[in-house]
Amino acid sequence: MITFFTDPDLVGIVTVVPEATFVHIRRLLELVLISESLRYSFALEFLGFRVPHATTATPTWEEFIAGKPYFFHEVTVAVRHG
Repeated sequence: MITFFTDPDLVGIVTVVPEATFVHIRRLLELVLISESLRYSFALEFLGFRVPHATTATPTWEEFIAGKPYFFHEVTVAVRHG
């Protein structure tokens, strides 16, 4: 879930994964957080905001800025050294 916070202008990302998936990525995340040389990135499936006349659950830009969350279904985690 991606949400917009107006004070200060921040974007928050909340990721929920099944426990079986978390078991596989927990150690990786721990290593990244304590390492000075490992870097990570998260890629989300952002397809854009809904146009006003469309009938999807995706928020319009105006709804997003007003606080409606943008839900996504996939996230990719990449880790690199250096």
